[in-house]
Amino acid sequence: MRLSKLSLPGLTAAAALVLAPLVGQAAGSDTGTLSVTATVDHACTIGDATLAFGAYNPVAVTELTNTTTIAVQCTNRTSYNITLNGGGSGVTSGNVRTMRLTPAGTTPGLTYELFSDSGLAAPLGVGVQLAGTGTGAVQNVPIYGRIAANQYVAIGSYSDSVIATINF
Repeated sequence: MRLSKLSLPGLTAAAALVLAPLVGQAAGSDTGTLSVTATVDHACTIGDATLAFGAYNPVAVTELTNTTTIAVQCTNRTSYNITLNGGGSGVTSGNVRTMRLTPAGTTPGLTYELFSDSGLAAPLGVGVQLAGTGTGAVQNVPIYGRIAANQYVAIGSYSDSVIATINF
């Protein structure tokens, strides 16, 4: 309601002029800025995987192959490298690792190789790096394995443990 339309008995015109600027106006205002910040650091995680070859027939003339994936998750645009160690028995030659009879026995081990490609042409020996760049989402990095034919080892279950390390 505007003061000019207000009719109060005893209010003089001069008093109305003095009160008019106060009606409907703020006492004053100012603005400020609220700064909001965050820092996103480079971060990566690497999951466990199992490469299960299944039943190996040493009398067969063919090799045995299979594949698995290692789940990697890194912050967006984070460069990373994955390396694999030589396994529990170490790398005996180039890319050849050895599974041992479990429980541990004295018999020769069952040798195998790991690769980064399905054509089994890019071996993953110790020190070989699988490079990638994170997207923020889980990325499945494939690992291919091969057991060569004609390995005459004792019957039983063989295993090895290879450590995958991610550097970022």
